Amino acid sequence: MDVFTTSIENVDKIFSSNVKNYKIELTKESCISSLASQKLFRFGDQSVSRLVLKSDSAIELGGPTTTSVSMLLAEYSSKASNINEIIINGNLNLENIEDATIAFGQVVIINGSLITNRDVIKANEIIRSGIYFDGLMLKSQNEIIWYRISKSLLKLGFSIKTLAQGVIFSLLSEIPTIESVKIYFTSDKDNDIRKLSEELSEVKKITKSIKESVWLEKGINIQDGSITHCGSCSDKSTCTNIRKATNKLKGGCSGK
Repeated sequence: MDVFTTSIENVDKIFSSNVKNYKIELTKESCISSLASQKLFRFGDQSVSRLVLKSDSAIELGGPTTTSVSMLLAEYSSKASNINEIIINGNLNLENIEDATIAFGQVVIINGSLITNRDVIKANEIIRSGIYFDGLMLKSQNEIIWYRISKSLLKLGFSIKTLAQGVIFSLLSEIPTIESVKIYFTSDKDNDIRKLSEELSEVKKITKSIKESVWLEKGINIQDGSITHCGSCSDKSTCTNIRKATNKLKGGCSGK
């Protein structure tokens, strides 16, 4: 089931070819301790404002006005150690970055022998929209990642390591089958991000196939919108009522 194996190997080659990269190792406990001491992270708190105005922004990582790429990969096997890793290429010392917007690449690899297709889809949703910090705007669309970091958050000590800790803690807490997480960050648009973008096309095909299989398990073919079966779904009556209402609007059903 290791459908991402080749992509994982290619990503590792891309980053290992850069002699300036550096690695940070973290346990889940150290993430919790650090995030708690900084009091910046709001795990699962959807009341946190996700809007950071341009005038309040200190720096933007990625986004629609520069080069950016984000992907999630999965390793369906256990490792000897459950240590989480961050691999960083390029200048991502946020305090010393002078440009308001920089190119940004992010690759998240989840590891665990019991990871399912649904876990992969959920993990993708988390890294796209489920990381909550006061003063951090996160948007993602079509594999473009966009973080806008407010001036107030940066002054409180927010760093690329803090961001990674939030991602790692969210994934490990929300998806119990994940045993460890490895994150690659880069600002090298001429080499890393360009090569990651080339790798992305294959990753998108795999992720699309996984998503389709998950929805087929629910009885829905997302290719054409048809319902293949209802199974044990508890929303059958709701779907029936929606179909009746839709047919009424079309003038083709009496609703009986």
